[in-house]
Amino acid sequence: MTGDDVVMSRVKNDEYGRPGIILFFTEGGGRRMGEYSRQHLGSQLAIVLNNRVLSAPKIENEFLGRDVRISGNFSLREATSLAYALKAKQPLPVKLHVIGSETIESNRWVFRQVIRLALFSLVCVGAVLVLVFVGRSEGREPLNVQASLG
Repeated sequence: MTGDDVVMSRVKNDEYGRPGIILFFTEGGGRRMGEYSRQHLGSQLAIVLNNRVLSAPKIENEFLGRDVRISGNFSLREATSLAYALKAKQPLPVKLHVIGSETIESNRWVFRQVIRLALFSLVCVGAVLVLVFVGRSEGREPLNVQASLG
């Protein structure tokens, strides 16, 4: 099989939050991958680019259909690098060096902290406005506000 058999690859976390790679094959690529996986259950499948083994996951079950999940003990960086390499139809003409990366996790704890901080800031701003209003109105006649409904 070649990169021409791969339509798309991307990183997707499994049900435990561990990074993995999802591969989408062409119809012919999916069929060939299914046959290969059926014949080689329990074996390792080497993923090779430019004569270099990028990963060698174990085939744990038969690949059915056109999409396959590759899971293992990948870091997010490793899974992303492998997904990009699997998408490449040809070798890249230059070497790439990762200078830095940042992971932003979306979880409920972070969201709650942001909401708490926003509410606290709102209360503080309100308290300051009340103090300014009270300070400016000292010594003046109180405001009489009348409202009519109806």
